[in-house]
Amino acid sequence: MFPFLVNTNNYEFPLSGDVTQDISPSFFAAMEGVPEIEREVVTKVASYGDQLGALTDAVLVLAEKCGVKGKEVDEVKRIAREVADAKARVTGALRNRAETSLRRLKAADPEAHRSLTGAQK
Repeated sequence: MFPFLVNTNNYEFPLSGDVTQDISPSFFAAMEGVPEIEREVVTKVASYGDQLGALTDAVLVLAEKCGVKGKEVDEVKRIAREVADAKARVTGALRNRAETSLRRLKAADPEAHRSLTGAQK
């Protein structure tokens, strides 16, 4: 036994204590333009994903209406398809976790389950 490790209950070794971190987007500072505007747009108007989704949809509609074809349009279609697939995978997993949690809540606290789901007795 190491005598210097006796009574380490209140001691935190380096890099072992509580960790808090601000995960708000801090990459705005590295962008050209005005970081405050970028932050405002992304947090209050539309995320980058929402902006790109709207542009992707617009490009695909315009390409279809104008009869534009080619590898560039095919690439945008591929990206849009893969984004939709990724969203479906993630939302499916979220749904499964929510259903599991609700079943566990129902078993542990039926009243709380009814309160959340509106289920009748």
